[in-house]
Amino acid sequence: MTEARSIPAAPAALRRRARRLLGALPVAACALSAPASAHEFWLMPETFEPAVGVPSGVRLFVGDGFEKGQPYPRNPLHIKEFKAVSKTVSEIGGSPGADPAGRFTPTAPGVLALVYRSNPSELTLAAGRFEAYLRAEGLEHVSRLRAAAGASAEPGREAFSRCAKSLVRVAGAGDEGFDRRVGLDLEIVPLEPPFELQAGAKLPLLVLWQGEPVSGARLRAFVEGRPELTTELRTGADGTAVVTVAGPGVWMLSTVHMEPAAPDSGVDWQSTWSSLTFRTR
Repeated sequence: MTEARSIPAAPAALRRRARRLLGALPVAACALSAPASAHEFWLMPETFEPAVGVPSGVRLFVGDGFEKGQPYPRNPLHIKEFKAVSKTVSEIGGSPGADPAGRFTPTAPGVLALVYRSNPSELTLAAGRFEAYLRAEGLEHVSRLRAAAGASAEPGREAFSRCAKSLVRVAGAGDEGFDRRVGLDLEIVPLEPPFELQAGAKLPLLVLWQGEPVSGARLRAFVEGRPELTTELRTGADGTAVVTVAGPGVWMLSTVHMEPAAPDSGVDWQSTWSSLTFRTR
């Protein structure tokens, strides 16, 4: 909720440096500010089984689904947090404009969560485009709220932010920590280890908004290189849903949550987009 009310200011020197870099960034970087295009945002590590003590990169991607992703270079103005979480927490560092957007060095075997959270951005869409966006993203409850308020013909003013998480197994070892909650505003948590699932296996998932289960959240499930396997499902009253694993590969799950913004925020709606990537083999 606080993200929609204020956007943290970066130091002046950092803002000037970032503006210079932004002019040279690929056009794909601008796609982050267009949720109406149904863009997913996700983390992709260079390897899902990094070695202890060896630096490894993690890239940011934005795209329509999982097949049309384009690299999203590091932008200091957008980053609220970028970290690696196990039993300890370390920052994922990098240079402005870099791709990979960050690098981390694992210190012990086991499951490591790579975590990204953005600062909010504001967007205004004409009424028709906003309503189409709500339908495309399964946010029909927002359309109903607008209709009840007599605002269906009004532009949609929104503050949106991104949450992304990727699970890697350092040295390919162990499952402990696969279900660790890392404190994202909107978080997808697997309830069973997702790393060694056979085709036809069931993977239960939990969707949390500010730590509480979300009922009726729509989840999209993608498999890299297999667009025909893309599925959609909704969470139940307990915030859980079950994905049937169609085969091995790199998976990405995504969801979005939208609710009315605070009265003094300058926008009408606050949305948060979240994704989870992992590899099953």
